[in-house]
Amino acid sequence: MPSESFEDLMRDYKQAYHEPYRQRMILAQAAEVAKASGDAMKQLLVVTTFNEWKQTQELHAGQQIIRSAPIAFYVFNADRITNGVSTGYGSYAEGELLKTLATSLVPLGGWTKLPTVVHACHGDLFADSALGETPALRVLAGWMSAGTYGIDASRLDADLLARLKTAQNPDYFPYVVGVQGVPEPTLSGAHDQLRTRKIVGYLGMFVLVNAPMLVQVASELTLPHDMQIRGINCTGWLAPQEAYDEAGLRRV
Repeated sequence: MPSESFEDLMRDYKQAYHEPYRQRMILAQAAEVAKASGDAMKQLLVVTTFNEWKQTQELHAGQQIIRSAPIAFYVFNADRITNGVSTGYGSYAEGELLKTLATSLVPLGGWTKLPTVVHACHGDLFADSALGETPALRVLAGWMSAGTYGIDASRLDADLLARLKTAQNPDYFPYVVGVQGVPEPTLSGAHDQLRTRKIVGYLGMFVLVNAPMLVQVASELTLPHDMQIRGINCTGWLAPQEAYDEAGLRRV
């Protein structure tokens, strides 16, 4: 039998907040003491504390996955979509992307098998700014020049890539959707599908291999970053309802 009292063990558990493995061992000891005492309240406290411990570890694991996960930016020619499909170019682009991501996730078991929340951002990459911040296209060109975040633009439209490298602005608005929290093979698979299906206006993708949290990158590009996919629940995306339905997602 453990020599420490139940109260001492729970105190030790709290003090070991930075040592999760030790916390788990302490809870195992506390469970033995609580069982031996026959005190139902103590046993309930151990179970509740252990569940909280598991949730904390899952959260930390998810954060580590997000920190180490690449961010893929899918780029679209907004003018070409407006002229050829719909004035709602953002809705069209995001709907097609959701559908291709869903198809690419099939081998993994779908959205619910992802180990963490999918975070995303979207918007136009402006060449000029009326608010004083560095224009997004100039920021992106700087990343490419310096190799920031391990950027890989090898699958981006050749003309757009050449313009960015020579500080020339394209004669259209590039619209982007950045996605983090999805495995790289799935991200690449979505790109391949968008190309194969000849989605109107699609210009390819660039990937930030050594990416920080998406919110930091989105802020540098002055892009809204309030989009999430949690299981099958989707928020913030501009996709039409039929795209949600085809992708197996629910708008919330």
